[in-house]
Amino acid sequence: DDYQETASAEWINFYKSSILSMGNTARLAAKLDAASQGEPLTLAYLGGSITEGKNYSSPFSSYIKNNFCKGTFKEVNAGLSGTSSVVGLVRSEKDICSQNPDIVVIEFSVNDHEDIMYKKCFESCIKKFLSLPNDPAVIALITTSKGGYNSQAQMEASSKVFDIPVISMHNALQGAFKSGFLKQSDYFSDEYHPHKNGGQLVADCMAYYTRQAMRTENRSESYSIPTGSKYGSEYYTCINADPTKDLQNFNAGSFQRGNGYNSLPYSYTSSGGAPMTFKANGKGLIIVFKANSSGMGSVNVTVNGKTTKVNGNKQYTWGGPDAELGYYQDTAGELDVSISASGSFTIWGLGLVK
Repeated sequence: DDYQETASAEWINFYKSSILSMGNTARLAAKLDAASQGEPLTLAYLGGSITEGKNYSSPFSSYIKNNFCKGTFKEVNAGLSGTSSVVGLVRSEKDICSQNPDIVVIEFSVNDHEDIMYKKCFESCIKKFLSLPNDPAVIALITTSKGGYNSQAQMEASSKVFDIPVISMHNALQGAFKSGFLKQSDYFSDEYHPHKNGGQLVADCMAYYTRQAMRTENRSESYSIPTGSKYGSEYYTCINADPTKDLQNFNAGSFQRGNGYNSLPYSYTSSGGAPMTFKANGKGLIIVFKANSSGMGSVNVTVNGKTTKVNGNKQYTWGGPDAELGYYQDTAGELDVSISASGSFTIWGLGLVK
């Protein structure tokens, strides 16, 4: 409470304008209090290339480590270039949850689109992390493109339901560009990505938020996960299924197994007509696949007799992973799955909603 901000009034105004929502601060304050008493702290980031590039995560991690951690500090950077919160959700059990994070930052603002699947998966990520046994704090980070593209409206709406903080670089930057306080070149290295100094601006806004959250007047007494949702968080139990452990009677058919992509551990690439078949217990299936703007094949995903076509040709993709819903039912039960390919199609993940 005694901390005095040393930045100029203009900078403080910039930092303030990035706080779209304070959210409930109880979990964050509890984690940072514990860290300052010598408890270990793990800070995790899930996002796209802006996170993978580390230009904001490294300085923010340094800030938290140097100002709050008397014990051990661990950073988990699970940024993956060109991926949305749909792919992020499927990756998250292994990349985030298994690390027992104390704080999780989610950054997919320029990767997601308005389709309901993105909205539900972003919301499912929030619920998945909030539901972890060690009660982590979750923070939504909104970045923006030079042209102003971002998913702030939908992400703010989801974050509000769960009462988590939202840091908006979109708001802060638009205001600063408008007033002439900053130029676009002070932040952007291209259409989407902050350069090193731009990343420092993000970290400074997050650090300012953290200081405000720790002030007595902004401290929430407790937090409980709300039961409602904005768009739907029903996929939050999703795991990336290991065919040898999580699926029954698995037969790859004509799909050839190979190495995975980044942290996704396996690939199955079509090489003939025989379908991949397996059984599983759960509610649904999210297919992670190699996507490109042209030249890709498709698969028919048939579950309990219902078929959904998943096309590997997608706008705004460059040969990296994308994901789509193959099947969903409201209650868990046996899923009898058959996946048949037409043309060249590579599966990089089988997201089983339990």
